[in-house]
Amino acid sequence: MQSLLRLTIVLALLAASPPKRWFCGALAVLVLATVINCVASGDRGQEATLVLEIVVLVYVVVRIVAFVFRGGITANTLFAGVCAYLLIGQIFGMTFSVLSILEGHNVLMNADGKYASQEETFYFSYTVLTTTGFGDIRPVTVAARSLSVVEALTGQLYLVLLLGRLVGLHVSQAAKESQSSSPDDPAG
Repeated sequence: MQSLLRLTIVLALLAASPPKRWFCGALAVLVLATVINCVASGDRGQEATLVLEIVVLVYVVVRIVAFVFRGGITANTLFAGVCAYLLIGQIFGMTFSVLSILEGHNVLMNADGKYASQEETFYFSYTVLTTTGFGDIRPVTVAARSLSVVEALTGQLYLVLLLGRLVGLHVSQAAKESQSSSPDDPAG
């Protein structure tokens, strides 16, 4: 699963990083994360790997959002917007995992009264991002509750801003198209 995640991050880097030096820098950070993951054992190695992957993913999301907000409405714009939203959920899931390591693996509790596994951490992240909040996993530390609030607000603000931007672009494009297709002389 880690290999698939890293491949996905590399592909996202290729799509989001036109300047070669930024791509190379982000790729170097990703390679460092992989080396640390292979060399270091235990929670500290996993924590360092996750933090480096979070840094790369944040860079990718910033590049994708910049693309979405500067271009017109195309299928690529829509897919990029969805991709950024899903990556935001991944970033928060990874952040919950880091927090879990820092807090001794007891930041989220599932419905069985056990502390959440890493898979449940990602599930929790996406339910918070979308504000679905099934209630089967809950944050039990102040840091986890705070991060949950930040993620829920981020998810909602992203959707509002993205949809507002896309609607504005659509209206603008429709107005330009109607002006260019209408004859200059209405009496014709």
